[in-house]
Amino acid sequence: MENLELDRWVEDRLAHLTPTASWQPDRPSGLARLRSKKAARRRARLGAAASAAMLLFTIAAFPATRVFAQRCLDACVGETSLISQYFRSQPAPGPAPDFTLPDASGHPVRLSSFQGKVVLLNFWATWCPPCRTEVPWFQEFHMRYGGDGFVALGVSVDESWQPVRAFLEQTLVTYPVMVDSGEVAGLYGHLKALPATLLIDRKGRIVKVYTGLVERAEYERAIERLLD
Repeated sequence: MENLELDRWVEDRLAHLTPTASWQPDRPSGLARLRSKKAARRRARLGAAASAAMLLFTIAAFPATRVFAQRCLDACVGETSLISQYFRSQPAPGPAPDFTLPDASGHPVRLSSFQGKVVLLNFWATWCPPCRTEVPWFQEFHMRYGGDGFVALGVSVDESWQPVRAFLEQTLVTYPVMVDSGEVAGLYGHLKALPATLLIDRKGRIVKVYTGLVERAEYERAIERLLD
């Protein structure tokens, strides 16, 4: 069908030409050149598709490559297939869902055990640059406001404890940090991106949700208002 339409197009164009008496149209040659150009464009499209397929194969076939690529996308874009299964919509204001997870020492940490305190609950990951920026701030808040009834809690979505422990030792974090496989994030209605930080008042209610990197001063003001 495509060749028939192409033939008609060439014949229509040739009908409008006014060649010299000695010139004769070479329709087979013209059609061959047009088909060659069309085939070249098709090969270019197929080449691009093949390159994309090869990239997808590489990501699927090699776990390390797949994880690295996914983490880059998560950090740069925000919402991706890996994170979106955990973080899709903002949690509703109201009571913070209770949960229990083991900390780095294996001791169970239960959120409800901190009722009566202002809690900063931070969902983060070691491969998330904004998260790595905020964690030292939370450690400082934990130390500065701890005597006033404040506690910071970290919930990492890393795949294992190994990178988390290394980062905690490097940054000298002393507040409770846990690793979640997705269940706890799911309790919170699925957050949108990393980092995601919730402020919970003394009655155990979510009063503020921050997504992405937030100014340090904004956290300080919010914490101090809740502590008053």
